[in-house]
Amino acid sequence: MSQAQPAEGKRVQMAETTYFVMVSDDYEIKAAREYVKMMYPGTQAKVVHELRLDRLTDKHTVITLTRDNERTPAVAIRHNPQGIREISPTPVAELAKEVRESKPIAVAKYWAEVDGDGVVDLASFLTELGKGASPAAVKYLPSQGLLKLGFA
Repeated sequence: MSQAQPAEGKRVQMAETTYFVMVSDDYEIKAAREYVKMMYPGTQAKVVHELRLDRLTDKHTVITLTRDNERTPAVAIRHNPQGIREISPTPVAELAKEVRESKPIAVAKYWAEVDGDGVVDLASFLTELGKGASPAAVKYLPSQGLLKLGFA
């Protein structure tokens, strides 16, 4: 899987037409937001866990943010010296180090004109998002016009 990471020291400022889309899970959202904060301080990009496709235009760019299958658990379960089970959350900064971003996907590449209105070629766009989002799956909810990422 080809996933892009910004080169150290060569961070680009993301425009407000960029969407970072992350897995819809409380811990994954925190990790992805922390990642964007570390990698793109002060960005104007939108960081979302769901994307309304009716709001996309041919000017938008979408980047998926995920962690691999071998990701650190969000919650650590340990036994203390007395044998009592203790549960503690993994620090968000640690989880953020595992976040990977896909290559930017230009919506314009999947844009079609239909009866004078622009729409996204849904099948092609979702396929491309799925490539970058792996191991997360792209979930499209047509009744709501929403796109989400999730783990199986």
